[in-house]
Amino acid sequence: MNNIPASAVIKEYYEIVSPLLAFKTCEKISETENRILTLLCTVNDCEDIFDECRAMIDDAGCLQTFSDGALLSSSDFAVQNVAFDIKMEALSDCRISKLKNFEEFTFMKDLQSNANAGEKNACMLLAFLNWTGLIVPQNAKTAQTIWAALTMAGDWLSIKMLIYAYKQSGDIMEAEKWAHIYDILKSEYEAFSVIAVRSDYPQYSEEEVMIADMIMFITQKSASREGGTIDRPMIHYALHSKDDYLTKMARLANDTNYYIVMQTEDKFSSKKYGF
Repeated sequence: MNNIPASAVIKEYYEIVSPLLAFKTCEKISETENRILTLLCTVNDCEDIFDECRAMIDDAGCLQTFSDGALLSSSDFAVQNVAFDIKMEALSDCRISKLKNFEEFTFMKDLQSNANAGEKNACMLLAFLNWTGLIVPQNAKTAQTIWAALTMAGDWLSIKMLIYAYKQSGDIMEAEKWAHIYDILKSEYEAFSVIAVRSDYPQYSEEEVMIADMIMFITQKSASREGGTIDRPMIHYALHSKDDYLTKMARLANDTNYYIVMQTEDKFSSKKYGF
């Protein structure tokens, strides 16, 4: 088992379920949230702290809107349970002041619309719903596509989920590649570095180092974007273009129309090569 604190899992949990916090609890929401927490503990290899995480999240259930925090801020519960602060931050970020009744069709229509617009939290939840088959039909390919996009945007949890998805599908080579990229990103992050160089990672391939650099570049470029959105056309280009690394980085650095680039590449696909 990994030595990961319950607070880390709970933080990831609220990042995913934040779109559900705006609704009154019902059987479908409870089932969905429980499956997500179970999956998070599995991916983080910490099934032994599931009950602890579940108890802390249940205790924080008394927080339903961001105004509830003022009523509980002086209680012993608020001091002892870190889930209180994490959930309070999520409620505040989502500006949830009143709970709505949950209706699947309307909820999914809004969630899909927000995800297509690049809203990160909506993308996160949509990926997990597609993976588990709750609320929407199970579609592992769609979940993997979303995690890949979020990975290029620098989301750490999505990198772990992408590795997990490849392992589950039996694609061990891709799982190992993204595990190596995760290691590179983690090492650079801990060293307060934003550029990885090949000579520091002789155990990994040049492609893995270049992809890690591209992720760090996109993360820095997107840092000023408002509302927690991701630039989906840019990420699609980074993931799927056959341009070589230098061409990709040059285009990512400039104000590029990625629709024109990808259409042109498709038209002349036999003349383009890259990773």
